[in-house]
Amino acid sequence: MSRVCKLCGHCISKNLAMLQIRKISKRMITTYSRDDYPGFGFDQRIAMKQRTLFDQSMRFTSSSSVSEEETKKFSKLAHSWWDERGDMMALHTMNSLRVPFIRDCLLYQGFGKPKTSKALEGVNILEVGCGAGILSEPLARLGASVVGIDSSAEALEAAKIHRGDDEDLQSLQYLDSWLEDIVAVGSIKFDCVVASEVIEHVEDYRNFIQMCNKVLKPGGSLFISTMNRTNYSYYLGIIMAEYVLHVVSPGTHTWDKFLKPAEVEDALLNEGCPLVKIHGMCYDPIRNKWSWTSSTELNYIVHAVKTIPTASENEKETKTLPESSEKENTPT
Repeated sequence: MSRVCKLCGHCISKNLAMLQIRKISKRMITTYSRDDYPGFGFDQRIAMKQRTLFDQSMRFTSSSSVSEEETKKFSKLAHSWWDERGDMMALHTMNSLRVPFIRDCLLYQGFGKPKTSKALEGVNILEVGCGAGILSEPLARLGASVVGIDSSAEALEAAKIHRGDDEDLQSLQYLDSWLEDIVAVGSIKFDCVVASEVIEHVEDYRNFIQMCNKVLKPGGSLFISTMNRTNYSYYLGIIMAEYVLHVVSPGTHTWDKFLKPAEVEDALLNEGCPLVKIHGMCYDPIRNKWSWTSSTELNYIVHAVKTIPTASENEKETKTLPESSEKENTPT
């Protein structure tokens, strides 16, 4: 069945396609799909298929948004991502909180279409660290055009298989890319960036937030959910969850990488993306159920909005740009 990319216009499709080309080193392309070359016509894909690509230097050799050790860890779990009673069951039930939180915050910011079944129609979302698409899929079912990226090829393969040819997921695509790759393209901007249960696995959280902000449109929303670095989180999030109740596999989390809300807020402010909302989340492993709480001692989710430059700031920026600078492309 032919799948048509509904993410964006022709120029953005080319940029996303070039993003995939960056990742291919000294090998012939033998297969192609809408995920490999989103938005490209059949004849263009055939032309791509006949090319041998040698541009290894265009791919980043290191990443502050990706830990090789963390990637291997989650790649081993690829077979169980969609097992709602397996290692990822807490992520599945977390959707009962994070999906409506993201939807309602975006609607409040003026995005989407309230009081409709496709409330996020017209909203372009990048999910960083999408895994097998546990969060990407429900966001796409709400009408959003979603691009999911992840460093684990195994997890992405599970995501593509689960998506299949579902008619409600025509606007969902997955890219085997790093966040650095999206930033490097420079011309792809999103209405919303989501990094849920990801930032505690990266090497440099400040640089990670900076890159998320770079691919966000002015006025766009950034959502981050993570775990607080407290004694409470060590006892419940590490000892109990991993070694006693086995909610997740032992070694899934590193307590030292958990972030205090103040640390996240400070990093956001430094990037001109002030926090507008924070909410604590509480997980009951016995009932496998999440609920909202006023406490952020364990899990929490934040919503930040990128500052819209003033007219004077725009004028100053325009004066510093070279005359040959290309016009920015944004998804439509």
